[in-house]
Amino acid sequence: MTNPPSNNGHHKSNGKPKKPAKKKAPATRKAGQPKAITGEKEKVLLAFIQAGGSRTKAAEYVGIHTSTIENEARRNPQFLDKLTHAEATSYQKHLSNVANAGGDDWRASAFLLERKWRKEFGRQLDVNQNLTSEIAIRVAGMTPEQARDALATRLAGLLPEEG
Repeated sequence: MTNPPSNNGHHKSNGKPKKPAKKKAPATRKAGQPKAITGEKEKVLLAFIQAGGSRTKAAEYVGIHTSTIENEARRNPQFLDKLTHAEATSYQKHLSNVANAGGDDWRASAFLLERKWRKEFGRQLDVNQNLTSEIAIRVAGMTPEQARDALATRLAGLLPEEG
């Protein structure tokens, strides 16, 4: 009895190698799931951000979660470009307002710049150094209990009020 002819690892009996399967691109969202940021919603979202709003507030305004913006920006380079452009335009607009303070009242732009771009424009506080200096001054001549109570009172004053 003879063995059947070998096909040398080929799956087809005609001796030709089977073509490797094409790898599918990973799905960006579940099949049939609609995009959450489309047409009008995208325009409103980008306009909100361009006016100076945060991504979080823009998401709330158009009725989506902030993570939806981040996810869409990750999988859609065109959306990411639009989003980046809207943020940069806002930045430039308000920076120009501060630079051209001779026009309308620039304080609104300064307020926004200080809060939106804290690293560049916000006031920097060194709470640790201020507390250390104040404690050093007040501890002199205090009992440990008095120093502890003074520190607790000072720290309580730094915490936001509940309610």
